[in-house]
Amino acid sequence: MQNILGLSNKKDVTQEIRIPNDFSESEKISRTIFSPMNIKSDESLRNNSFTTPAGLDEVSVNRLDYSTPNFIKKISKFIANPDSGRSYFGIAIIDVKEISDSDSDIVYTPNEIEINDVRLENKFHSDIKIGFVKEAGKPLPMKFAYKVEQMVTKARFYKDNDSNSETWNGDDLV
Repeated sequence: MQNILGLSNKKDVTQEIRIPNDFSESEKISRTIFSPMNIKSDESLRNNSFTTPAGLDEVSVNRLDYSTPNFIKKISKFIANPDSGRSYFGIAIIDVKEISDSDSDIVYTPNEIEINDVRLENKFHSDIKIGFVKEAGKPLPMKFAYKVEQMVTKARFYKDNDSNSETWNGDDLV
């Protein structure tokens, strides 16, 4: 079952993974990057890659320290929607300290995702919170746009060299 979930690289997953509610400052957080919506022509991140969706104060991320690049890729491809400009392209990494230094918070929010009657449990899911719920069609106020810009600047983007494969094909996520 671990191989089906894509949890087989780098971590011993033969026993149940216990994930704490709290975060360490050095913990690595991953954010799925889609093309073309989150990426500029020079393959740098757009600010929308860390912008909360309208009506919510949450940017969906995953706790890489408890997961694997293969699982992150699997879930990224599961939620991709190429017909609407959301083709899986790679992963951005940001440390918890870099999130808090950007005057934002992170909370542990494990969930299940269901798409076309297929359900996928994601016990590594968390949300970055900037402290503001954006209205549809309106830009973020400058104070909150600055928080997002800071996170984008601090995040490290890793392109997946073979986005069609089932396993991570990029540099080490650090």
